[in-house]
Amino acid sequence: MESKHSAVIANQSLRTSSDVAAAAGDVGHDRRKYRPEIDGLRAVAVIAVIVNHFSKDALPSGYLGVDIFFVISGFVITGSILGRPHQSFGEGLAGFYSRRIKRLVPALVFCVVLTSLAICLFNPAPGVSLQTGMTALFGASNVYLYSQSTDYFAPSTELNAFTHTWSLGVEEQFYLLFPFLLWLAGFWRLGQASAEVMSKRLAWIIGVLATASLTGFICFYASNLAAVYFLMPFRFWELGAGCLLALLTVRRLSAVQSASAHDKIIVPVVAIALVGTFFLADQGAFRPTLLAIALTCLLIYRLRPGSFIYKILSHPFVVWIGLISYSLYLWHWSILCLSRWTVGIQNWTIPFQVLAMVMMASISYYLVEKPLRFASWHPSRLITLCIGIVASIGSSIVLVLLGAPLQGKLFVGKGGERVASGQLASSLVNETTVAPFKVESQVKECNVTPFLLGANSYRLRKPVDSEFIESCLLSYSPQNKAGPKILLVGDSFAEKLAPHAALLAQRIGLGFGMVFGYGCPYLLQTSNILGPSFPQCRHLKEDLLQEAVLNSLSPGDIVLLRLHLTSKSYVRYPTGTTEPSPAAYDQAIEALTAKIAQKGAHLVLVGPNPNLSTQEMMALNPEWFNSWNRAHAIPLNNSQETIYFHRLDEHLRSTSRFWKGATYVSLAERLCGLDGRCYLNQNGRFLYEDDHHLSPFGHDVIFPALLQALRSIHPPSAVVPGKLGPSASSPQGHP
Repeated sequence: MESKHSAVIANQSLRTSSDVAAAAGDVGHDRRKYRPEIDGLRAVAVIAVIVNHFSKDALPSGYLGVDIFFVISGFVITGSILGRPHQSFGEGLAGFYSRRIKRLVPALVFCVVLTSLAICLFNPAPGVSLQTGMTALFGASNVYLYSQSTDYFAPSTELNAFTHTWSLGVEEQFYLLFPFLLWLAGFWRLGQASAEVMSKRLAWIIGVLATASLTGFICFYASNLAAVYFLMPFRFWELGAGCLLALLTVRRLSAVQSASAHDKIIVPVVAIALVGTFFLADQGAFRPTLLAIALTCLLIYRLRPGSFIYKILSHPFVVWIGLISYSLYLWHWSILCLSRWTVGIQNWTIPFQVLAMVMMASISYYLVEKPLRFASWHPSRLITLCIGIVASIGSSIVLVLLGAPLQGKLFVGKGGERVASGQLASSLVNETTVAPFKVESQVKECNVTPFLLGANSYRLRKPVDSEFIESCLLSYSPQNKAGPKILLVGDSFAEKLAPHAALLAQRIGLGFGMVFGYGCPYLLQTSNILGPSFPQCRHLKEDLLQEAVLNSLSPGDIVLLRLHLTSKSYVRYPTGTTEPSPAAYDQAIEALTAKIAQKGAHLVLVGPNPNLSTQEMMALNPEWFNSWNRAHAIPLNNSQETIYFHRLDEHLRSTSRFWKGATYVSLAERLCGLDGRCYLNQNGRFLYEDDHHLSPFGHDVIFPALLQALRSIHPPSAVVPGKLGPSASSPQGHP
């Protein structure tokens, strides 16, 4: 029965392949070594990824399917090399790269170009997607996403049409390295050693590198999650595990033809445990990743004909899903991203979206991927490589044209109306109001984020020295130069608050200064907090910045701290629940409070605001094509993010009672109703300008709470003359 089943699959020309996120690779030289259950395992992995991308609540750790792809990729690519005859290094290298080009480039080009054209119809500013797509064509989107400090689990990444290609970058970078490891082990060096000796050498080389990679993965997970997630050196151990598995199973394949009695018991248990990892709620933690890799290796090692799991994984339909998995992986995200820009992802849309994914994947597989993979592009392998490179360059030129001369020309919406109509604008702050404090120039000059000078440039704008302190922290109103001041410090949330913070200083009669950066918890120091993974944090001596701020303080000063408190990079939720566990964060606040109090100053911590889901972000961009999407976004219905917000707010309210010389300002009463439901807009105007930053009008709404808190610390002594706008003392009503 099993042989008949295998024959059916062979007659259908079903071949394994090892690839990027859908795991594709080379076929072993001997077709008799084909293992249909490997393609079946790919099907399980790609389905897990797709379900997770539809809904993280449905399958919280379904993204681990990508890690399974990595193992399969290393396993199959190593097996294909072991099954090929000896060659010279030049022949082996050219053959390896030409097969990779033929396998990966056609489907990728097809998906990137068509998706780019489609996303330009619905995204008025598709630059990020187009840039990611261009880097994906050259196997570098993972590096690009890392350089942009991308949080893979953030809602904003769901609007980038090519975020998922990061795994393609990891695979392609591994493929660049792998042939040279083979050469070091003796492969492609004619007459150097026996196959057994070369395999042992390769196992040692891969083992050492994989151990180093795994060590880095574990050690840097908490301190640099973006690098660990996106960069190949930290993912090498997963591909290496597959390589070692292939080397280990060479002998077992020849010795074991069918499942043993032990296998029939062990394999179902392992398979169930592997599927169970997809349901673990510990999103982004490294333990589920380690578990998934170990279980995948064990399952592949023990899986043989005769077991129940083998029959499931080698079923023709399951194998077919595995065979189209590369194209399916590429297109599933494109369909989801386009849906998020238009109709959204709702229960009634899911069947149509799944159908679209399968249709586009089938078209890609049968008309592009499979024909071009097995076609002869050119007798010369070097020319074949050049054809693939030229195809990638030509496609990138198309994306450049879409992003520059054609930008906005394909957009089918109106665009920009929410800004032009004043739906985001502040009624409290205007240029006249904040002119004495030169807030606009301070926002430009007082940014300590290093990488803003250019791509991959981590040089500071200006040294954090006495000149920097004088120009930023001490540049308050001339009328009150010797008096107390407000110092606004924090990340990008502080930047957004700056005009209103200057207005606070005017209302109370204080001076004003500010310093901020992007993506780092200034002044709390990343070394004191679990998890900040943004690269720019590593290029600024945060203790020097904190010392500079502290040295500029005088008795009566107020440090106004505004941070992205709901960022899971700052405050961890390690159990996967909605309960915050910010012990290190609490300690950092207490330590900072004590240092500020020693200077006779006072710390005011501004509380968090809810983050928006992708669907809710669409409501900020009203267009005719996303009306269905927007209809489900008001009030905020992203219960998980809203619960995170309320739990953290409650935690900070509770712990702040024990702070000495510090005040916590909760924003819940201003942004949410008595029933706990938070709002996207008030009085027909938007509170947000993106998925997590409040709009200028949103800052109008929270202004009274801030003013009340500061007046309780520092009663107003004198109001700086000038046009102050409407009174901010009256509370803002909820809709």
